[in-house]
Amino acid sequence: MIDKILEALWQPQVIAYITLLAAVVFEAYFPWPDKYHPLTLIKLSLVRVTQKVLPKATDSPRQHKISGALACCLIVFLVGLTASIVVYWSQFPVFFEFVLLIIALRLQDTRDTCSKVASHLKHNKKILARQTLALQVLRETQALSPVGLIKASGETLILKFTYQFSGVVFWFVLTGGVGALLYRVIYECAKHWHYQNPKLGTFGWFAAHLSQILQWPATVLTGLTFALSRVSSQALLACLSKQGFSQPRAYLLHIGGHALGIELGGPAFYFGRKIRNIKCGAERQVVFTDLARIQILLSLTKLSWLTLLFLFTALSVK
Repeated sequence: MIDKILEALWQPQVIAYITLLAAVVFEAYFPWPDKYHPLTLIKLSLVRVTQKVLPKATDSPRQHKISGALACCLIVFLVGLTASIVVYWSQFPVFFEFVLLIIALRLQDTRDTCSKVASHLKHNKKILARQTLALQVLRETQALSPVGLIKASGETLILKFTYQFSGVVFWFVLTGGVGALLYRVIYECAKHWHYQNPKLGTFGWFAAHLSQILQWPATVLTGLTFALSRVSSQALLACLSKQGFSQPRAYLLHIGGHALGIELGGPAFYFGRKIRNIKCGAERQVVFTDLARIQILLSLTKLSWLTLLFLFTALSVK
């Protein structure tokens, strides 16, 4: 009996699930400080690469797109080559898969920031709340009201959970730790060269489109999980709405808003420009307690994903 159990535990799919579970727990409860985190080094590399290869403002949009595509491919290649050598030439590949997954799953800083925003608002420290949220978002926060801060924090939690947890887990299941890390690097490229940035938007065109393609499967699955976790008929209908499918961001906020019965989305300022994003979800304005409800929804979604993966793993064991 014990021999059969040990034999089952050593099967690749079981080891992969245990690695995933351990990485999720480790990332949640043992946060890696920013100044020592490998993603910080990658972000600094993006800054340096941008300074070196960003074309002049007078150059054609095509030149910006080509330069941005080459820069993205170069960074992905170097990270992928390094990670592959470490994992596949090591005597302990499972351990390094675990490390790569922890790096790619980086999300705790977002949760901590949004918790600090909620704490500042609770003590009526609106200026401090705006400054804290600005560390995690690209939109301008200086003029946000308390309601705007709560809504922006909630949207940030939903979107980054999908991109930084669901997307990473999806690509880890399909491609392993190296693939999950490369997905995260592409996402970081798209975020650094954000399409709303007038100076870098065209340069980051390739990274933005590639990131959106890679995010789409996990985005659809996460939205469906949101709807099922809250057993919401409105959210399930939102899964099929044209408004929800128009873009990944709208899709997530549309379903998340209906699942929680709140309004998300709406106009926002990016780099001095007002962007009229569509309003998503229900009609009720967010209140302070909705931030905790969003956290609960994300926890239920995470638990659902891990449970389903456990069942698939158990069924695949011979």
